Amino acid sequence: MAFADDNLGPSCSAATLEVCDEEQKAILNKYLAMTAAERKAIVDDVDKSIADLEENFKAGVAELQATFAKLQREKDDRVKSVNSIDLQLLRNIR
Repeated sequence: MAFADDNLGPSCSAATLEVCDEEQKAILNKYLAMTAAERKAIVDDVDKSIADLEENFKAGVAELQATFAKLQREKDDRVKSVNSIDLQLLRNIR
């Protein structure tokens, strides 16, 4: 409970400027001076950038997974082709 008492409480926001430091107040005042439409445009741009990054990440992961699967198949096929009955018999002769 001590952690909660020491670390939780009101956080800096437009409604609680009294708990903000000077840097936070300056940032909030800059955005409060904008219209709601201007603030929404900024948030929408950032959200779109994040969505684009996520889409690119997922596409990259899919490409890596496809490459991994291809390499795995090639390795398995190659091992199967060289691991013939002749090789198995040869290994038994020591």
